[in-house]
Amino acid sequence: MSARILLLVGLLALPGIGCRDKGALKVTISFPDFKPGCLRVSIRDALGTSDERTTELTSGLAEKKAGEQVTVAAWREAGWSNSLSVTALAYERSCEGTPVDTQSTTVNVEDGRVAEAELRLVARDADGDGYVAAATNGTDCDDTQDTVHPGQSERCNERDDNCDGQRDEGLSVGQACVNTLGCGGTRACATDGSVECRQTQATFRLYADRDNDGYGAGPAEESCMPSRPGYSSNADDCDDTRAEVNPGASERCDSLDNNCNGQKDEGLGVDEACDESNGCGGKKKCTPGGEIRCVYATEPANHYPDDDRDGYGRNDGAVMTCKPPEGYVLQGGDCNDSNAFTHPGAVELCDQEDNNCDTAKDEGNACPAGGAKWTEYSSGGSDSWKSVSLWDEGRGVWVAGGNKYEVRRPGQSTFETPTSQCAGATSLNAVWASAPDGAALLGGNSGFLGGHIPGGNCITSGAFAAETDVQGLTEVPWPAGKLELHFGGVRNSAGRMFWSDKQTSPSIQDVDKPVYDVHGLSRDALFAVGGTDPMLIVLPGEPRIYRFKTGTAPWTVESIQSGPIPVVNNRLRGVWVVNPRLAYAVGNGGAVLIWDGTTWRTHKSPGSEDLLSVVAFGKRSVYVTTNNGKVFRYGEDDTWTKVYEVPSGKPLHDIAGSSPGNLWVVGDQGKRVHWPD
Repeated sequence: MSARILLLVGLLALPGIGCRDKGALKVTISFPDFKPGCLRVSIRDALGTSDERTTELTSGLAEKKAGEQVTVAAWREAGWSNSLSVTALAYERSCEGTPVDTQSTTVNVEDGRVAEAELRLVARDADGDGYVAAATNGTDCDDTQDTVHPGQSERCNERDDNCDGQRDEGLSVGQACVNTLGCGGTRACATDGSVECRQTQATFRLYADRDNDGYGAGPAEESCMPSRPGYSSNADDCDDTRAEVNPGASERCDSLDNNCNGQKDEGLGVDEACDESNGCGGKKKCTPGGEIRCVYATEPANHYPDDDRDGYGRNDGAVMTCKPPEGYVLQGGDCNDSNAFTHPGAVELCDQEDNNCDTAKDEGNACPAGGAKWTEYSSGGSDSWKSVSLWDEGRGVWVAGGNKYEVRRPGQSTFETPTSQCAGATSLNAVWASAPDGAALLGGNSGFLGGHIPGGNCITSGAFAAETDVQGLTEVPWPAGKLELHFGGVRNSAGRMFWSDKQTSPSIQDVDKPVYDVHGLSRDALFAVGGTDPMLIVLPGEPRIYRFKTGTAPWTVESIQSGPIPVVNNRLRGVWVVNPRLAYAVGNGGAVLIWDGTTWRTHKSPGSEDLLSVVAFGKRSVYVTTNNGKVFRYGEDDTWTKVYEVPSGKPLHDIAGSSPGNLWVVGDQGKRVHWPD
């Protein structure tokens, strides 16, 4: 049964609290040399036989220190005498077992008064580890070491740490062992209280190899074995954090001294100029993978062969380069690289071709309402139109032949005969619409050469073409934005070529055979054609192609022979240059030749009819006229197709066009027909 015993902090003012009439007892308990883990306090009637009243104090002691005190108060119970006996027992850890000290006293307590008493508990905990020295009834076997007491983990220090009467138990000290260095020894106590394998003697020196490349670094460690994982017998590694760096490594392109010779990237040519056969100049640089590569100032790109020079190439044959070959472009996707008017995004023309590469032909309003057809703008009668030429993107048209010439100016729908026709123009063979004003340059028999501005008057050239029947005219670019006129024709049984800046008298060169046509884009791509037909059986025909090459006698004969047998055996009548690597020549007997920028060779023919003129827009867009009044087209199916025919079979002398969707053909009986009206 518990008494009404109170644990007090400081002094307790008892008057006015509880049953004052029986009196109370205040007991101060001190413990100068230790702090008990538990206090048991009991009070009884010193003169009576009634049970004592007891309480145990633990929680309040947790905040106390050695040398402090606690105060306990209790009321005297009814039936007790005035003489009370109070006893205090101090325990080491809990109120179990044997107390380390016991103190008692007897106090007289009068009614209504508070009596006081003091109890001093004596025990010693010199090291403050919470365990009382064995000499003062405690369990601490060494009160000078706070790490020695019951419950402490045993350490290897030749001391009884847990006070069980044994030293270093359970640690196997003295037994044989092998340490981490592979050396044999005996288990012994280390300075930090752990157990170590104390070796006998090491005979090898090893070095840490942290990157496991076979080369070590850092201070030596003794070993009783010549090797072990993670170590090397040498300290030669200059960077032990990278396996690719050691004296036996090959130098890589990574800005590291891979072979530990004091140099970085030596012998690899870093920063040297390079060109990997693609025309892209650059410098050798290191890749993230340690290889050497050429890093370009400009990266190479795919370039596509553009045979028709329309700015779009075909996808096959692409080359990755910075310096593409002649005729290669950056844009691919051309569905017909043999027609300059066919490519992605092109304007759809009325030409029975898929111009914009969307797989449809002549879609939208490309063709006239009611369908495309050849429409006549013929003059009729006995007019024999020998030549036709266009200007202003094909909107203006000149025709010439016999002793007259006519013009259809841009915006007009009919042809008109200019007033004041050129005097002496009795047999016109050629007309050329000169840029940019569309002035007609006219050539004819007996050395006639003249010109006529649309809406203006005739201008004759005097004796520019003396003694020559002019058959062909063309212009090519000349420095300072000017144009150079080239023309040629027949002189007796041979030919003659002329060229002039149109301000001074022309240069003249005689050639060995008659000339019937001339055409070019520049001095570097400028041709004239002609020759003679076979006569009887013993005189074969002699076709001629002349090319302009700068020099004293620039017009030179091109080779069109294949061994001893001529490629063609008749004179050539028409020539057309498409681009610097493509030109066509046609002539009698169905002769068709193609030029690839270097060589002339034969081309598939539409038949044996005499071919009088040609115009082309690419390798798969070629038109010819015949002496029997037909127009043939060579298309993307690699075949010739007849697209127009004069019912009378009369000759169609010339064809001109600004595109496959704007063609003019002229011939005998005043024939002037247009596609696709």
